[in-house]
Amino acid sequence: MQQRTITGIFFLIILVGGIYLGPIGFAILFSFISLAGLAEFYRLVRYGHVYPNAPLGMVLAVLILAYGFGTKLFGLHLTNTLPIMAVVFFMAIFLLAELYRDLKYPMNNIAITIFGVGYVVLPFVFLAAIGSDGIGNYNPNRLVAIYALFWANDVGAYLIGKSMGRHKLFERVSPKKTWEGFIGGGIIAVASGYFLAFYTNLFSLEQGLICGGIAAVFGTFGDLVESALKRSVNVKDSGSLLPGHGGILDRFDSQIFAFPILYLYLNILSNP
Repeated sequence: MQQRTITGIFFLIILVGGIYLGPIGFAILFSFISLAGLAEFYRLVRYGHVYPNAPLGMVLAVLILAYGFGTKLFGLHLTNTLPIMAVVFFMAIFLLAELYRDLKYPMNNIAITIFGVGYVVLPFVFLAAIGSDGIGNYNPNRLVAIYALFWANDVGAYLIGKSMGRHKLFERVSPKKTWEGFIGGGIIAVASGYFLAFYTNLFSLEQGLICGGIAAVFGTFGDLVESALKRSVNVKDSGSLLPGHGGILDRFDSQIFAFPILYLYLNILSNP
C-alpha cells in the first residue's frame, strides 16, 4: 500500500507538471505514455497467440502523434490529403510485411496492429484537441480539470464500493466492481463537474455535469474493457512500469476510452 501511494504521488506530480509545462511538455509526456501503452498492448495480445507487427505499429503511432500534436498543439497547417495518403501507404506496407513474416492468420496480425494504435494512441490526440484549439490557445487548466473528474470518479467508486458495495457490476470481468461503487463514483464525478463549472470559467454548468457523467460512465467501460483484455490472456497487470499500480494501460484504461467521447461533446456537440 505504501509503494502504491508513493508511486501515485510521483505519477500525479509528473502528469500535472507535464501538462503545465505547456504544449512541448504535454507532447513529450503523452507521447511517452502513448508509446509505452502501445508496447504494453502488443505484449499483452501476444499471450493470446496474436503477433502484431510492433515496429510498424510504433512507426504509425509516432506519425499519428506528430500529425495530431503538431496540428492541435502547435498550429501546424498540413494538407488534408496527407492522412489519407499515409493510411494507403501503411496498409500496403502492413500487407507486404506479413508476406515476409510468414505467420499464421496474417490479417489478424494486421488488424490487431492497427487496432492497438487506435485504441491506445489516438485518444491522446483527442485529449490534445480538448486542451488546445490548434491556433496557439493551450489551456492546461482545462486538461487538469478533465483529469480531476476521473480522479473524483475513481476515489468515489473505491470508497463507496469498499464500504457499501454489495451488488456486482460485471463480475465475469471485474469481480470487485459493484453497482454501489459505480453509482457513488458517478455522483462524485458529476458533483465535481458542477463544482468546476460553478467556481471556474472552464466549463458551462451543463458541460461540467455532462463531462462528469461521461468520465464516470465511459471511464468505467474503459476499465472493464481493459480488464476483459487481461482476462482473455490470463494476465493480472498490463505491465510493471508503475510499481503498485501495474502498467500504463492499468492507469489510463478509463481515460483513453472516454477522451474521444469528451472531445465529441465539448468540441462538437456543445459548440454547434
